[in-house]
Amino acid sequence: MLGLSDWSWLPGVLSAGVTAALASAGVQAWRDRGKGRSSAAYLALRIAIALEAFAHDCSELIAENVLLKDIGGAAERPRYRTRLPPIAGFPDDGEGWRALNLHLAAECLGIRNAVSVTQSSIRWAVEYDGDIEDRVADAAIEHGLAAWATAGRLRAVYKLPPASYGLESVRHLQEEQKRRAEEVERRTARRAERETAR
Repeated sequence: MLGLSDWSWLPGVLSAGVTAALASAGVQAWRDRGKGRSSAAYLALRIAIALEAFAHDCSELIAENVLLKDIGGAAERPRYRTRLPPIAGFPDDGEGWRALNLHLAAECLGIRNAVSVTQSSIRWAVEYDGDIEDRVADAAIEHGLAAWATAGRLRAVYKLPPASYGLESVRHLQEEQKRRAEEVERRTARRAERETAR
């Protein structure tokens, strides 16, 4: 029988206690990590959907302004929509934001800021720029495609299913971008021809 003065059992008990505590902490950390990933994935899905909806709204803005231009004709200057669409509010999920990939989080938040800065420049240009429809369309294309690309990266990183809607809107934005680039090339070529003819 062991007496109280025999302390040989103490190292075994202590090492078993430390091992149990470390194992418990490890299991808890593993659970928290899984929970963080789950929170980040759910947040990424919600942000991706908001950004995809924004891209769709940018496409709609361009289509509406083209329609206004066609209806108004040359007789009167149409009142174009000059306000870029709002991006739906991002979820206020602190745990999800902390678990979200830092670069993607910065990219998501940066889109909102970029749209705000562009909107300010459009607001000033409305007063002085006769070609406001082009400026608004270019901004809608740029920000709409950037939002769609960021949503795609969120879906890829967090292994979310691809977007099941909005593809037509993105194609419209890409076609408008291409059409506008070709139009700029034609204008530049005509301008160069006129300069050469002088």
